[in-house]
Amino acid sequence: MRPRIHIWAFLVPILVLAGLIACAGTPAQVTQPTQAPASTAAAVEPTQVTATSEPSSSTGENKGGGTFIFARAGDAITLDPSQTKENESETRVVQMFEGLVSVKPGTTELVPGLAKDWQVSEDGKTWTFHLREGVKFHDGTPFNADAVKFNFDRMRLSDNPYHIGEFNVWKNMMGGFPGVMSDVKVIDEYTVEFTLEQAMGPFLAYLAGPAFLLSSPTAIQADPENYFKNPVGTGPYKFVEWVQGDRVVMERFDDYWGEAPAFDRAIIRVIPDSTARFLELKAGTIHAMDDPNPDDIELAKSDSDLQVLLRDYWPVGTINVDHTIKPLDDVRVRWAIAHAIDREGLMPLYNGMAIPGNQAQTPASWAYNPDLAPIEYNPEKAKQLLADAGYPDGFEMDFWYMPVARPYYPKPAEIAQKMAADLAAVGIKVNLKTEDWGAYMNDRAGKFPMWMFGGWASVMDPSWLIYVYYGNKTAQEGNYDNAEVRDLMNKAQYSVDQEERAKLYQQAAKLTYDDMARIPVVFARAGAILANAKVKGFPTSVLRQERIATARFEE
Repeated sequence: MRPRIHIWAFLVPILVLAGLIACAGTPAQVTQPTQAPASTAAAVEPTQVTATSEPSSSTGENKGGGTFIFARAGDAITLDPSQTKENESETRVVQMFEGLVSVKPGTTELVPGLAKDWQVSEDGKTWTFHLREGVKFHDGTPFNADAVKFNFDRMRLSDNPYHIGEFNVWKNMMGGFPGVMSDVKVIDEYTVEFTLEQAMGPFLAYLAGPAFLLSSPTAIQADPENYFKNPVGTGPYKFVEWVQGDRVVMERFDDYWGEAPAFDRAIIRVIPDSTARFLELKAGTIHAMDDPNPDDIELAKSDSDLQVLLRDYWPVGTINVDHTIKPLDDVRVRWAIAHAIDREGLMPLYNGMAIPGNQAQTPASWAYNPDLAPIEYNPEKAKQLLADAGYPDGFEMDFWYMPVARPYYPKPAEIAQKMAADLAAVGIKVNLKTEDWGAYMNDRAGKFPMWMFGGWASVMDPSWLIYVYYGNKTAQEGNYDNAEVRDLMNKAQYSVDQEERAKLYQQAAKLTYDDMARIPVVFARAGAILANAKVKGFPTSVLRQERIATARFEE
């Protein structure tokens, strides 16, 4: 078994993903069901469910009890894993579904899921997965190689009768329909073989993602048009009901193949207002909440009945520049900008949710290069570099700032103003500008000389970010043009050896650091969760896909 291998192969999906990176977690516009699906259990009103029923330990054959309630700002768009493309839907489906590969809770490590082990051919094009035996879907359908083939044929073949919907993630990651996957073959009842047109480093990372989790063929065949609101997986919780705009209710799956969850039920509630979520947490009507206000994080730290669960550093905030525009085409000018920014001075605007950054990968990534020095705040060095580049009196330029908040720029206007003051102190006068987010995303290709940007990987593979940034010369990414970096990126993409890939990415990180290809500003946390102090075993996820099944209550 080689459980830690990753990456993707084709430029087309990467270019599509480039427009998605900065807006990870933003719901797409998809028609939602107008009615809640039929339920086999009575509806649970949020006001009737409180943190008063405490389950026992979740080890062994525990049957536990009680209900765990997790509140988030938005609702799901779909409960069909293959149709997910935003975080609210992902958060729901990961409670009920599993894939061939999984992510170890609280880490970025890939581990076996519904496949107990796998092998890859020397050329990286043939993957053979050996499946767990005795696993059932929630409707009793056996999980086997036929079920795996059914799911992947549904996703990859546009003429498949059950290929109903966008399958947006498959299209983007796998290069269309069928894309890079040319065949799925059933070897025997519990062995399945995938054939790829091209070696694909992040293949396992993709299989662990929400869009590749596996559904019951029986359930899809029974009502393919409405499967998105009547989901059936193999996970520790099974679907009960979806009350649009209010809650998704799940209950323990008693025939689950793995460790039983501690709670009888799990509910993900929709409470759009962050302050309202916090008040319900304090009142005990929910057990945990996502995306708290910074002030509420500080209040929770001083409340013995609550706890703060911080996600690791994953998003990266940068200043991007167009390398074809003078004087930004001069590496000395780019380094002058880098030395002019007081990153520590920005930290109060982040309320403890960021640290100064120095590259495109955070320390949580296996591609992070620990040998790169922090970028020194040194206005005098910045002035000297400008003088050496022929700009002793500085220069004037437009600087575009984001109109929307992101973890890497939670207060974009204030952060832009602070950076503008830092730049002015070394002689660089910037004219702050902004525009509508849709226009901003488009206009960075050619209109902006210098702009605030950032992003974070939505799968456990660094290629999601750094190939987009550096793998090709594109206007959207600032026309950075370094053939040696591109060569390293491509070698990493077609390798299925993670150690080799890590070395290649770290070499590229050194080159882009020396070039100051884009100017790193911060490593930001992927958010925070506030929870009742009695909640244990609820590890955070940098992908914002926490699993309720591991949670329990302890005094």
